[in-house]
Amino acid sequence: MWDRRARFALLAVVALAACGGSEIPTPVPTSVTPASGSAATSTPIVIHGTGFSVLTVQPSSGGAPTVDETFQAWVGDRALENVRRVDDGTLSATVPAGLA
Repeated sequence: MWDRRARFALLAVVALAACGGSEIPTPVPTSVTPASGSAATSTPIVIHGTGFSVLTVQPSSGGAPTVDETFQAWVGDRALENVRRVDDGTLSATVPAGLA
């Protein structure tokens, strides 16, 4: 099982980025489910919170804007895998094996 420190680190240190400017709200993770998992295997998780917004990017050369839904999340210095935005309040990700 993840130790207690790792679980709290996940909530306290999850850093999320959507390549944004000041109009993008700051992501605020509030909970993670499941709250623990095995260090021996990768564990899919769901991160709940607020501000998981997307960024609309207007090319400087003109043309149609694009939507950037790229998110990253970490536990300490370990990057989570397969981070995906579900909606403004939910991300899904995978904690890699070996995190203890």
